[in-house]
This record gives sequence, C-alpha cells and structure tokens, in this order.
Amino acid sequence: MTLSPSPEQHDCHQGCPPRKKRRPHKKSRSGCQNCKNRRVKCDEVKPTCGGCTRFSLHCDLGLPPDKRTQRTKSSFKVGTEQDPEPLNVEDFELMYHFMLDDGLNIGNGQAWREEALHLGLEYHCILHLALALSAIHLASLTPSKSSKYEELAYSHSAIGMRLVTDLLPDLSQENSLALYFATTLVCFVTLGKRSTRGHFLVMADGWEVAWWDLFRGVRYVIERGGIEPMFGPLGAILGGEKEQQREMSVLRVVHWEFPLKELEEFISQSPHYELESYQDILNDLSRCFLDTYGTIDQPSGGLDGKFEVVIAWLYRMSDAFSAQLEDEQPIALIILAHYAVLFNSLEYVWCLRGWARYVLSIIKDMLEPEFANWLNWPLEIVEQTEALR
Repeated sequence: MTLSPSPEQHDCHQGCPPRKKRRPHKKSRSGCQNCKNRRVKCDEVKPTCGGCTRFSLHCDLGLPPDKRTQRTKSSFKVGTEQDPEPLNVEDFELMYHFMLDDGLNIGNGQAWREEALHLGLEYHCILHLALALSAIHLASLTPSKSSKYEELAYSHSAIGMRLVTDLLPDLSQENSLALYFATTLVCFVTLGKRSTRGHFLVMADGWEVAWWDLFRGVRYVIERGGIEPMFGPLGAILGGEKEQQREMSVLRVVHWEFPLKELEEFISQSPHYELESYQDILNDLSRCFLDTYGTIDQPSGGLDGKFEVVIAWLYRMSDAFSAQLEDEQPIALIILAHYAVLFNSLEYVWCLRGWARYVLSIIKDMLEPEFANWLNWPLEIVEQTEALR
C-alpha cells in the first residue's frame, strides 16, 4: 500500500520555499581542551577563552603547543572513564599565603580576608584577584621564583578583571559588597604589578587606567551600591591594627605649610574657570598634610602616614581635577607632585614602594622647564625620607 500526501502536505510541498542548504564552513581544531570536551565552540581568546572564564576553569590556550598536547594525552584514559582533576597545588599555595601572611597588609586583620573568601565562593572574581595579589606578593618575596609567581598573577588577574568588568554593569545592593571587595583587590593587584614606564597609566590586563582612578572606582561601587563596607569605606582597605603597631623608629618634622602656601598663591593666578577645582583639591591636600605631619608648632614627628588619610585624597578626587590631570595641565601636575610627598609616607605598604619617586619622575618629564622649580620641594622631601629609611 502506498501513502499519498495529504492536501496540506501537497500544498506545502508546492508553495513552501526550498530548504536552504547549509553553508560550508571550516571547523577549527585549535580551541581549548575544555571546550572540546564540552563539545562547544571556543572563542580562542588567549590566555583564557570565554568559556573557561565563565566556568572558572584553567584554560590551556596560554600554554605552549607541546604542553597542550601533553596535557590532552594525559588528561583522559582510553575509553569513556575520566580521571578526577588533580589538585592544583599552586593555587592552594597562593590561598594559604593570602590567608595567613600578615605581610600582605590587606584588609583589617583576618576578618576582612575571611569575608573576601566567603564572598569569593559565589563571586569568583574575588577569588582570582585574591590569588593574583598573593602571587604578586610572593614574587616580591622570592626573586628566584618571581617568573613563576608573575605568570600565576597574570593568569588569575586576567580572569578576575574580566569577571569584574562583566559584573559592574549589573551593580545592585545584592552584589555591591562583593564588588567592593573586588574593586579594592583590583587597586592593589594593579599597583602591585610593575608600573607602565613612561606615563601615568597602569596596565590592568589589557586596559590602561590612570592609577589615581583606581580608588575612585571603589567610591563608585560604595556610592552606587548604597553600602557601608566593613570597618568603614577606607579604614578596611589596609589593616588598621597593623598600622597602629608600626614602630616609629625615625622621628622627623616635615615643614609643609610654607610650600603649600606658595602653591596656593600660584594657583590664585589661574583662570576663573579652573580656579575652583584647584582650590578645592589643594584645601583637601592641606588637610591630609595636617593629619599626617601636624603643624610646625605641633608636629606629629612620624615618618609613616595613615593609609586611610592619604588614600582618601584619591578617593575624593573630583571628576574635574581627574580630567585636568589626564589633560596634563601644569598646575594639576604640580599639585599631584606635592601629593607624592604623602604617597611616599606609605612606603611601608609593599605594593606602593617606589611609587612616589616614579610619579615625580614622570611629572618632571611632562612639565615645561619654566615649571621645574615647583618640583624642588617634593623631590627634596622624598630623597630625605628615603635616606632616613
């Protein structure tokens, strides 16, 4: 018996357009092993593809071809049974260091780090950035293994930065605390890396960021997320307990009042449309100097500044002044050069060592010779402080 098509089938056969042929395409065999195992298309972004980033997997695209081949052969048995993933001892080492080494000076004691890792179980960007920071610190402590730790730091920070970037547009009260921890870690991971020589921008895994904008990113999360972070907005970023215990082995007086008064008089000659921005930022800078060094009559006598006081100046920086810095306006650069004296008071923070001198050297190259004398006092104070340390 033969089956004849129904009227509906016949009409469709007559009226429907012919089925399109699939366009020929070439299959890529250069994707990562994780995507091949999952039978999904790999975007082949190095060092970590999008699929591995999404699932927080270790991507092999950053490995040399011979190591990728060895990994592929050794990862699976012949047949369908798969061996369990081996323990990642390197990541355990980084996590151990992050949790137990007080030399990191990150967070207000153990509580900050425990909360960071607790949030990191849900928001993997925090875990990756914590491991990156730990690797950078270990690289500074063990020069003989610095290449190994720098490679680990690069891998984890690349993933962490990408995950933070993906999460920021969805900032809400629900994830704001996690983003506070993540953006705080971004600050120290980025500053802890070697700075990009020749200008003010620092590399944040593919993006160039003005270093003074890093802490303003933390402010953005706090203000937009409507949160009151642990231990206050800035006091938590570095361990207050440790800071109070620092030995004041060197006592000195920094005579800052007259140099800033001279700078104020110089600024008063600025055009009226720039004057308000410069006066506001200089007044804030004067308060930071007062809180750090005291006055001529009542000096603090200490060599080291308080982190939350010094960094607060960057945290509160206005958009207008940030734009003036990016435009390399001479007065803005001179004000930043005076801030470098305060930045130099944070040399006890391992990831900020050398930054004050670096900032001054860049400003010196940017300024015209007619403004060079405005760098004399900041350079003199930084050199004297280095000699005393």
